[in-house]
Amino acid sequence: MPAEPAVLSNLASTLYAAGKFDEAANRYGAALTLNPNHPQAHFGLGNCRLAQSRWVDALACYQEAYRLMPDNYDVNMSMGKANVNVGRLEEAQACFRRAAGLAANPAIALRELAWALQLQGCLDEALRFVEQSLEHRPDDADTLAERAQIYCKLDNLEAAHRDILALVDRGQVTPRIVLAWGEICGRFGECAEAIARAEALIDNAPLSKTDAISLHYLLGRLQDRADDYDRAFSHYYKANTLLPSHFDRKGHRALVEVLRSGYSREAFPSLARSVCKDERPVFIVGMPRSGTSLVEQILASHTQVFGAGELNHIKTLAGELLHGQESRLSAHLAGLRSPQLDALADRYLNLLGREATEARRVTDKMPANFLWLGLIAQMFPRAHVIHCVRDPRDICLSIYFQQFSQAHPYAQDLDDLVFYYRCYETMMSHWQQVLDLPLLEVRYEQLVDDLEGQARRMLDFLGLTWDEGCLRFHRSGRAAATASWGQVRQPIYTRSVHRWRRYQAHLHPLIAEFGNGDTVTKPRSAE
Repeated sequence: MPAEPAVLSNLASTLYAAGKFDEAANRYGAALTLNPNHPQAHFGLGNCRLAQSRWVDALACYQEAYRLMPDNYDVNMSMGKANVNVGRLEEAQACFRRAAGLAANPAIALRELAWALQLQGCLDEALRFVEQSLEHRPDDADTLAERAQIYCKLDNLEAAHRDILALVDRGQVTPRIVLAWGEICGRFGECAEAIARAEALIDNAPLSKTDAISLHYLLGRLQDRADDYDRAFSHYYKANTLLPSHFDRKGHRALVEVLRSGYSREAFPSLARSVCKDERPVFIVGMPRSGTSLVEQILASHTQVFGAGELNHIKTLAGELLHGQESRLSAHLAGLRSPQLDALADRYLNLLGREATEARRVTDKMPANFLWLGLIAQMFPRAHVIHCVRDPRDICLSIYFQQFSQAHPYAQDLDDLVFYYRCYETMMSHWQQVLDLPLLEVRYEQLVDDLEGQARRMLDFLGLTWDEGCLRFHRSGRAAATASWGQVRQPIYTRSVHRWRRYQAHLHPLIAEFGNGDTVTKPRSAE
């Protein structure tokens, strides 16, 4: 029966179980050619794409399976995990909540829900769901390891250490336990044994590609703390080569050019504006790892500022506006009228939540909003923009060392990072010539060298009086939902300045582009 979808799907499932993911994907594809509404084939193909670390493709498959089987526990769980991998944390949480409602024993779904909340920085809520998971499975080692990680991020290091040591003493060693243990030991300066455990797991245990990637990133961090920079870079390199790289340079350059054209110096003054008079929004933009989290944490420690975190709202609104037709941006912008922009501004403000309504200023620290400052100026004519700047060699190195979601496809390759950075530089140079919003540039190196002076400068820019709490930002108790969660809970430090020098032997693309001295080389062309 070569033309029977069910037979092809069952064969594909067997191939998948044997680890033959490419062959399995081909058979699932053949089944779907015969029957595009075969739910098991969509789900199985999603599993293949997940095993291949093709998370965006996996998510698309799971969405089709969900359309056909919305009440299937496995579909909701897998779709939740795929959403986590592409950085869609709220969508992931919705999947795990549905899965928990479908399960006879919701322990695993509750644990994954806690993980998605932890990644978003909702630590108290994450801890609550971990505890609920443990009510159903009190001895689940991975859930206990996750609780230890949350304790660590909440600065309850004693409880974190106790939980993780109890698991290790029992001889339970899984990737999640070793990852949690490595992070906690790193905070205590006990790197050697954590390195040995993680290396043993990589060398001897059968690991999924996702677990192997996470362990290499962990070993990179631990070796960096141990000042073994060659080994650290080796692990970061292995992690990044295991990740799929799908950065579309041509497409990204085209987006930058069409934004510059649509918001040209000639066109910008005549574009429509919202009548919104709200002065609360403060957009903190720049490259990732440029100090955006630190700036927000300092400002959010002021009694009149609410830190909303890294929001996708502007990108979502822009996507809805363009309907995937970025090439027609100029026509879309010219056709926008004030009522449409008023509606967009209202939607954004409504998404900020109740806590933001009483603040005089509300920060949105999505770095990539640097692309959308033109639309932001149309929506919020009274907004403020803080542009975070840092040595590009330190920025690119720090991004390369960070386990980002697929929302950052340029992050796995140093040459792609250089390209993306130059595009960002081009875009910000354009906005500085065109934008009619107040814009303050904050340099990371100056911020860590003179915290009070730069904090006062930012508050003056925002029209706020001085608040001593801004100097105690690390004691605010506020959770940071970004890669910088550990740094913003510490007093200011300067050890990340010129960090690239420790890895100079491995950074040929960065050195070739930006130089190896104290002065950064300018781009060869303004374009």
